[in-house]
Amino acid sequence: MTTPPASEHTPTPSLRRRVTRTVLAVIAVLLLVVGVAIDLALGVQLRRDVHDRRTAPCGQDPHFGRNVGRVVQEHHQIPRRTLS
Repeated sequence: MTTPPASEHTPTPSLRRRVTRTVLAVIAVLLLVVGVAIDLALGVQLRRDVHDRRTAPCGQDPHFGRNVGRVVQEHHQIPRRTLS
């Protein structure tokens, strides 16, 4: 069995080169998908945060004052010590 002349060979890349290119392409696509997903998730969170800040009263924490009445009552129930 003889090998055909060099002019009749079809140039094909080696298996290692094809596998390397395929793996790099898959990694690039995965990075792109993960990057877009993170960008979308952070964008939604930031828009929600901006909306909450715009709708909250200026200069006030939305949680401020919820337990003020209870804290004041507890404060008055504590006996005060006088300095002698």
